[in-house]
Amino acid sequence: MTCCQNVYSGTFTYTGNRLTRAGCASCLSENFIPILTATLDFAYGGVLDLSGLDVPIQDALQWITTQRREAVAAKFSGTLHRTHTR
Repeated sequence: MTCCQNVYSGTFTYTGNRLTRAGCASCLSENFIPILTATLDFAYGGVLDLSGLDVPIQDALQWITTQRREAVAAKFSGTLHRTHTR
């Protein structure tokens, strides 16, 4: 297992054993009127989580745990008739 820091983005890449977690994603989209659409997304599943705060990159592997996470997103999109602005 290795951990590699990306100094440009402030993130790191973890390579190691295989991670297998169940999850689900669902999306609902509705056209209210021809020029307005609403979309709602929901997802959950297992993720790798760095459970410690301010963990030095060389110690990150010791602090990584698997957690269940959920995500919700909403979006409205449409077009204005006269200006055709989206």
